[in-house]
Amino acid sequence: MAIYKLGDIVSEIIVGGDKPKNFSKSRNEKYTIPVVSNGTGVSQIMGYTDKTKIINNCITISARGTVGYISFWKKPIFPIVRLITLKCDIQKVNEKFLFYKLNSTFIFSTGAVQKQITKPMIAKLLLEIPSLEEQQKIIDIIEPIENEIKYFSKIIVKLELLLRQYSNNLKKIEKIINLIEFNKGTILKSKNFKYDSKLTGFIDIKSLSNNVFTKFVEFSPNCFFGDILLSLDGTPGRISYSIQGFNGYAYNLKSKTISNSQIYVDIINNKNQRIISNNSNGTTIKHATKAKEKMWHFNSDKKITDSILQALVISKKIHNNLEDIKCNLIRCLN
Repeated sequence: MAIYKLGDIVSEIIVGGDKPKNFSKSRNEKYTIPVVSNGTGVSQIMGYTDKTKIINNCITISARGTVGYISFWKKPIFPIVRLITLKCDIQKVNEKFLFYKLNSTFIFSTGAVQKQITKPMIAKLLLEIPSLEEQQKIIDIIEPIENEIKYFSKIIVKLELLLRQYSNNLKKIEKIINLIEFNKGTILKSKNFKYDSKLTGFIDIKSLSNNVFTKFVEFSPNCFFGDILLSLDGTPGRISYSIQGFNGYAYNLKSKTISNSQIYVDIINNKNQRIISNNSNGTTIKHATKAKEKMWHFNSDKKITDSILQALVISKKIHNNLEDIKCNLIRCLN
């Protein structure tokens, strides 16, 4: 086991540039190479092009917006908009091992308004790296768990798509403000933040997106799995049904007349997402609080929406638990 700077075990650290001229939002016979930007999950893929900057087996780290989100790409990609891409020195580190290692390591961001990760920050990151033989043993242990994570990820994507399709075929009934309360999260001062993961996770922009906490507080959780959280500030329209922690950022949506699943179906409806987008004001930080009074409630069936959301919450819990097991194993095994 030895400690290395990340810059010493990768052959290249590439910072994404402009979108390519040859570009299509959808994949077709000519444009097959994903154009990848900062984001999470499938939202990283902005479109497709016909040329590649990275051949294969690379790691990307979101450096703007939702900072610190890490992906492993087996196939060629075209990174853009300051997305950081790592190519490993395979004589020192296995690409898959480094991906696992980085996912179990907090990567902090800096900046007052637009937080970011920079190339020098990445290059100086210190990591404990075992021998290549030990790295492969760790991969052999972790990969079966990762396969299960991928399985539940596919279930989650399918169920979310099902709810979205269902939502967009409903008819609007009345303004949503008549049915639900928008309970704003509690703003805290910087002195309240800790970096002890045994404490309660603090829900901010990043954690609302990918359930990864970088700040913790000594308060009890004020929101739980199944609660519907909506961002109308900073990243208007972002929504979560699967995070537990101390909400200091989003609106926790509550109602005495409709269920949480019906609230979720209302918010993800394309009409309401357009309302949020059209009412987002501000240059650097967007605010869409006016959208609260303009959004609609739709004629959803509680039995349908409750059953699907329940399946989603269960799948998310299993998915998150498997992620925790994976990260803890990585920490224990090296």
